[in-house]
Formats: sequence, C-alpha cells, structure tokens
Amino acid sequence: MLAISRPSPKRRIHILPNGSESLRRNEPDHASPLQERTLIDPQVITAGKAVNSVVQGSYVDMQSDFYVSPVFLFDRCIDDRHLIDGLRGALTRVPVFGGRLRARGDALEIVCCDAGVPMTVVDVEATLADAMREVTNPDSFLIDWVVDSTPVEQRPLLTVRVSRLADGGMALGLSWNHVVGDMASFMQFMRVWSALVEGETAPEILIVEDREGYLDRFLWREEKTQITCPLLSEEDLRQENPDAPTHDNSVVQIYFGENEVGRMRQSLSRAVSRQLSSNDVLCAHLLTTLWNMEAESEPWWLAIVVDLRHRLGMPTEVIGNFSQIAAFQCSAVGQSDVVAAQIRSVLEKYTQIYHCRCVDRAITNVGRSRSHRCVFWPSREARGLGIIAWTRMGIYDITFGGQHPSFFSQNFDYRSLRRPWGGVYSEGPGGVGFLFTLRLPARVIEKLRSPQGRKMIHRFGDTGDVRRTPADLAQHII
Repeated sequence: MLAISRPSPKRRIHILPNGSESLRRNEPDHASPLQERTLIDPQVITAGKAVNSVVQGSYVDMQSDFYVSPVFLFDRCIDDRHLIDGLRGALTRVPVFGGRLRARGDALEIVCCDAGVPMTVVDVEATLADAMREVTNPDSFLIDWVVDSTPVEQRPLLTVRVSRLADGGMALGLSWNHVVGDMASFMQFMRVWSALVEGETAPEILIVEDREGYLDRFLWREEKTQITCPLLSEEDLRQENPDAPTHDNSVVQIYFGENEVGRMRQSLSRAVSRQLSSNDVLCAHLLTTLWNMEAESEPWWLAIVVDLRHRLGMPTEVIGNFSQIAAFQCSAVGQSDVVAAQIRSVLEKYTQIYHCRCVDRAITNVGRSRSHRCVFWPSREARGLGIIAWTRMGIYDITFGGQHPSFFSQNFDYRSLRRPWGGVYSEGPGGVGFLFTLRLPARVIEKLRSPQGRKMIHRFGDTGDVRRTPADLAQHII
C-alpha cells in the first residue's frame, strides 16, 4: 500500500493498476486548495471473476482512445466500503469498465479480464465550495489521470478518486476511456453502481461483442455514398492551433436558467415559424454570440454529437460508442434563429444526410495510427465550434448514500486537447437549467466575463431569473 502525506504542490500523483506511484509530464500552473490532502487507501477494485469475453471495437472506437473525466460533488461523505462493494457489483454487471484494451493492427478490442479499477480515497483540507471552484482545474487532484506513457494494454479503463472534504462533503472524480463507451454508456454504469450502493435493483445492461454487426441490424438500407475524412499533416497539427489552451483560464462555465432558455426557444421558434428544441437554440445562440464577439466575416462550422440509439431505435441500455458527429457549415452565423433552424433540419434528417456506415468507412480508410489527424472542417483555417450534449442522461438522478449530486462538471485536461473551441453541456444543479463547460481561448473568455460579454450571452435573461448555481460560484460561472 502506498501512503503519501501532503505531497508538494509541484507534483502530480497518479496511481497505476499495481498501486505504484507515477509522475506525469506536466506540473500545476497554480496552487489549488485541493492539493493539500492525505492519501488514505489506494487499491484496485475487481469483480472477483473474469468473464473473459472480448468486445470488438467499432470504427468510432478507433478514434476514441482518450479519457473523459467528470466529477460528481455531494454534500455528505458516505462510507467507502459501501462505494467499494457497489463498485465490485457494477464491474460484475458491466465488465468492460474493469477490462483492458488490446490492439490488433488498426483495431481495438476490449478484453473483459477483470484487471480492475484503481480507486483512491483522500482526505482533503478543502471545502465543498473549494471543490466547486476547482472542479474544472485538471491540477486540482480531483481526478486520477492515467499516465500518458502507459502501454495501451496496461491502461485502466476507469479510475475512481474519492475526495473526503474538510466540511463533510465528498467529490467523486472518475476518468474512463472513451473506447468503452460514450456518456450514455457511462451513465448506465453509474446507475448500476448507484442502485447497488443504495440496495436497489440495478437496471439491465446490454453488452454486445460485435458492435459493428449489432449496428448493422438497425441500418435499414445499404449506404453507397462515398465520403472522405480530411487529414491534417503532422506540420499542420503543430501549427493549426494558435489559440491552444495553455492554462486553466481556458476553461469557462456558463449557466442558462430554465426561464431564460424558455424565452430563447419562444423567440427563435417564432422567428423561423417552427418549433425548436432547447439544444437547437442553445447551440445556435452560443455559436452566434462567439462569432459576433470575434467580429468574424467568414461562416463558422458546427460539430454536434448525435446519439444513434434514439435515431435508429436502438435499446438505450446498450454499451458502446453508438454516436457520431454531424459537422456542417452554418449558413448565417450572425442570425441565431437561422442557425437554430439549420440545426433542427440537420438533426431531423441526420440518418439520410450523414450515412452512418459511410462515416465509419472513411475513418477505417484513415486507420487508427492516423485518426488523430482527422478534422471535421475542410481546412485548418476554417473556424468551428464543437458541442456535446449530456442532457437527459439522469446525471442528477443517481444517488449515493441517499443523496443526489449537488454539483456536476466535466474536468478537462486541456494539455491533451488540440482544438480549444468546444465543450459539453448538461443540466444544471438539481437538474434545472443548463450548464456549459467550454474550452475557449483566454482572450475570448475575458470578453465573455466583461459586462458587455455577459449582456450578449444572457440577452434572453431577466433580472428576476433565479440562478440555481451555488452562491459560491456567482462570480466563477458566467
């Protein structure tokens, strides 16, 4: 067992599957109150029995070998033993999260070998309010990051860090490899874990060993359209991003209240004489506001992640990356109503326009070794915004110790990101409103935080609107 007491703020501690200590290449950019902590109990949690099945990775999985790291914050700690017992049970029911990857040429497989999930418990000399302020900071020690240089076959597919806060709160930081599945899959796992901790019946889970073959069952026609996947050269990769994020100020959070979004939908729907969704108007409003702030003249591109389960009538409980990206050039970026209507049209006709299998074949032709060079826009000069919706996934419905999360956020490790323009959004605290977590150039964030920027981004707001974000974050969240 590894015991570390209050390590220097200049060090980042990472727990490998064998419990050993490893240092990452980067150092913190500024001291975080969550760096003052004592490591209690690093261990590897397993189901206790390997099913030894192998899941064949899909074409989308080929581009998904990266980690996603959300943090759930709770008002009260719960007994670590309950978390561990529930996690063991969850790994029994969803064994892909406790397995390991195996590379076979350009293909990736998930071997359900029960190698386990590294879990650490730490006592932190910081409060829940501190954790909320630091939740987007990758140097806050809320996440156990997987060491970059670890061979693919040895990387854990999920890490768990429980931070017991000084005022009795708890931060549950997780990092999972996206090859295992998308956010919908991850939340299925979280629902199973939550149910087992609470002594409830766990939801049914569907794991398929041939993800491509399974998807083929839901495609109703042969798709013959040929498309290509634009590639950046290695030189372009080094030069493409003059706005690349370099510190935590390149992550910003924006909250839109329910009434504010209601006015937005009503106004933009009336302008185009059609019913628009919250996703339509939020993405259009954000894109248009940033475009106006930058005083651009050229059209921007928008990339939206589309969940195929809903589009193709697939079971919601299936685990995998059953989602794709719809990328298109916005015809009138300065007009949010027109952009919102364009988004609605693209999503309504997604399966006809984007040809699920054609996208997959294009990625296959690129190959896993070159997939990091794929771009969604036609050139490196084209400006674009990428948005992922984590809504209607029950983030605030899960319970641990009889309590729902008081706050939830994505934690970006910005050093691994090529493009700064984009992010995710989910429901706000209590499942009310919407909270965006975006990576943007620092100069753009400075504009957003200015009085004029706040007025632009909240032009559908009202002084009487109630913000459900914690009072401690009043100045932190726009």
